[in-house]
Amino acid sequence: MMLILNQEDDGMLANYFPQTEKLLGTKLFSELASHFHGNDFAIFPQYLKENLPDIEVRYSFTPELSRLELTVHTAQLEYQEFHPAQQSLRPLQTVADAKKVNISLSPNIRLFKSRFPVWEIWEECKQACGTPDLINLDLQPKIKTPYFYIINQGANGPKAYPIKKKIFHLIEGIQAGSPFGDIAEKLYAHKDPIVLSKALSKIQSLKLIEKFHIDQR
Repeated sequence: MMLILNQEDDGMLANYFPQTEKLLGTKLFSELASHFHGNDFAIFPQYLKENLPDIEVRYSFTPELSRLELTVHTAQLEYQEFHPAQQSLRPLQTVADAKKVNISLSPNIRLFKSRFPVWEIWEECKQACGTPDLINLDLQPKIKTPYFYIINQGANGPKAYPIKKKIFHLIEGIQAGSPFGDIAEKLYAHKDPIVLSKALSKIQSLKLIEKFHIDQR
């Protein structure tokens, strides 16, 4: 979805990126916004990355925060009423059994990967009255071990869950429409089937599965 900016009102950017504004301060944010000439909000995080001062030191995680805010805002606009499956998936006996399973997930899920603990940064910013104090967060970029999140937009707002890399890619594959058996085989072929079953159990415990079907043939 393209979110269009009305160029006559640069202040609209603050409505879409309120925590980014709080982190940078109104003065710097307004200055950056006044020089933003794109008309699609989706390119604003990249604009920040290219134009923020001291990007590798003080503001290195700010473009990621704005990217998260855009993700959350888009999820709110696209929210659909959702009822999770009530039945529980039984443990798979083998990874090959995954070929018999078809799963549909909540349409309100967004996946987010970042070098920074960006959800925790977002929450700290939301709770702060003024400039957020991020002293308790590890803000060093994690290149080899990034953070993986499921962001689930509910009727009362978004929630985020840190997840393991394989679960992230499992959900990513399901969302892309790939056969569940193919995804499972690629990710878990050399693992004990209990590992895949635990991954499914984790997804279901978060109430993210809309429906599933198991071929009994």
